[in-house]
Amino acid sequence: MKGPKLQHIAVFALRRMHADVTDALRLADALGVAVPTGALTREPLRMAMQRGPWRIRMCRR
Repeated sequence: MKGPKLQHIAVFALRRMHADVTDALRLADALGVAVPTGALTREPLRMAMQRGPWRIRMCRR
């Protein structure tokens, strides 16, 4: 019996986390609120998305 391919679940979670952090940073910027750790939080997510096998599919979005 084959197990599930979990990479798609991780890809979705990674994309959603990156999108949520990006949205939070945009909102904070619009409200004039400093979020010094926001970019530090988003950077590892961006790097993980670039390293993953899904990076080609995501560019078509």
